[in-house]
Amino acid sequence: MTLEQPLKDVPRAAELTEVKKAVHKLKGSLNDRASMLEVQIKGLTAKRDVDLRSASYEAKEVFIVSYIGYLAQ
Repeated sequence: MTLEQPLKDVPRAAELTEVKKAVHKLKGSLNDRASMLEVQIKGLTAKRDVDLRSASYEAKEVFIVSYIGYLAQ
């Protein structure tokens, strides 16, 4: 075995640097996407809470009006 054969099996430093850069870029992209999804989920959750609160108030109002109508009979 010559010295050249093991050197061919070892990745070059430039290639490793490029791979590291690509991995770093992908991680950053995934973190950005995760942050965006988190913001969207928080927004949807807040909207759902408002909708649920509104529906609850409307149901109570209907109940009160119908109860007052029942008492008025």
